Amino acid sequence: MTLAASRTSFYLEIIKGERTGLAAGLIRAGLAVPEYLLWLPASTAAKYYRLHGPNRPYRAPCPVISVGNITAGGTGKTPMVEWLVRWLKANHRRPAVLSRGYRATSRTSNDESLLLSSHLGDVPVLTGKDRARSARVALAQKLANVFVLDDGFQHWPMARDLDIVLIDSLLPFGGGHLLPRGLLREPVTALKRAGIVVITRTDLVSDERRCEIRDAVASLNGSVPIVESAHVPVGLVAAEAAQQTPEPLEISSLPGKGVLLFSGIGNPEGFEKTVASLGCTIAESFRFRDHHRYFDHELTELQKRAERVGCDVVLTTEKDIVKIGRCWNGRVPLIALKVEIRITAGEDALAELLLKTINH
Repeated sequence: MTLAASRTSFYLEIIKGERTGLAAGLIRAGLAVPEYLLWLPASTAAKYYRLHGPNRPYRAPCPVISVGNITAGGTGKTPMVEWLVRWLKANHRRPAVLSRGYRATSRTSNDESLLLSSHLGDVPVLTGKDRARSARVALAQKLANVFVLDDGFQHWPMARDLDIVLIDSLLPFGGGHLLPRGLLREPVTALKRAGIVVITRTDLVSDERRCEIRDAVASLNGSVPIVESAHVPVGLVAAEAAQQTPEPLEISSLPGKGVLLFSGIGNPEGFEKTVASLGCTIAESFRFRDHHRYFDHELTELQKRAERVGCDVVLTTEKDIVKIGRCWNGRVPLIALKVEIRITAGEDALAELLLKTINH
């Protein structure tokens, strides 16, 4: 398969300890050097300067709620942002989403912004690294009276009233190491800043593992409310309609079908496990790096591979399909799995905290 896909899988297998042997051990040892030399001192110094130095965080004159994590990608931030926006609208607020737009260009939005815009209809999704500026623009145009800060837990230039921090059940603490040795963006002690923790994909782990994660979070922040959630498949989206908002296809058509998977997301394992739970047969699965931009030759290679192994469909994520649009020309149809987050435990605590935040 493509070099991009193989590199991503290899890296994840290394940092998660799935590859053993001398070579894998040496690579992990090598990655530990920049982990401790660069991230630990820089993290502490930067946080102190931004919070106490001359560049104090911008505080908006309306509530700001952040959805973020302590690991690099893949915890379910986009579905959680969608859930939060719908909750705010149901409680008579006018939310706007402030997104950094990672890997966006001057001409195109990134995958998350495209997906949020397609799902949220008339809710403004403002993309830009300077999210305080985006907030000022929205306020000047009277677009919103509450902001949702997408991927904002480490965004120091803007103050928040509530930090919702997501922890992925499949790799909750980034392998126990900071980038690049692991997937942690900052030490796990950062959870002390969290206003509420949402553990995602709890349906994909055992009850024992779920309890272990809860205990670990409680040991780091004993007062933080803990919520549990699941990623629930709710429909299928065809490639030719990816840039629109079509009626979802029936998931009931998947059981028994042979599928080829590919994804360019932070946690491909979660996507693969969700697909496997639907009763289809996964012929092959290819992992590209998070936010990957697909080239024509890569799509052609995927199309040919699906035909060679005799798949009924090629399945990917909505974040991926919005970037591909009508570029898929293979005889095997390309569809995306539409997933929503469902709160399975602690919804009352979450709602209470949100109401307190927006009514303060």
